Amino acid sequence: MAGATPICALCGHPVQIEARGSGPWSRSVDHIIPVERGGAEFALSNTQPTHRICNISRQTRPMTEFATQAQREAFRNVVEGLVAVQRAKTAHQEINNNEPPQYVFHPWGWGPNEATGADGTRFYSCCGLPDAQQAPETVHQCGTTL
Repeated sequence: MAGATPICALCGHPVQIEARGSGPWSRSVDHIIPVERGGAEFALSNTQPTHRICNISRQTRPMTEFATQAQREAFRNVVEGLVAVQRAKTAHQEINNNEPPQYVFHPWGWGPNEATGADGTRFYSCCGLPDAQQAPETVHQCGTTL
């Protein structure tokens, strides 16, 4: 159907084709069979519409993990959590350094302002307070509430 809004093949939500750039919900094209697993890199028949964050988060998982509505909704919840964490981390870094973050979107791992203690707990190195997963609604000394 020409002109229809595409649906993200991974989370099941509409992909706004006007959303361009490097934002998490911007449009992206995903390889149905990842190139790393032998999929054709330039074959249109091996592509599907996705959000950028969904495409990045999928990595090389098989499409069978996204076959049902329940699987797509569960994935969407994870992706929305990644976006929320990244926005909080970016705000935290901007407040602390009073300069733009070194990276805008990095859903995996810890950035330069985060550390892990000997007991395995994660905390912000700027103020020593625990991360958002361990202490929700923590107000950091830098003023960020996570």
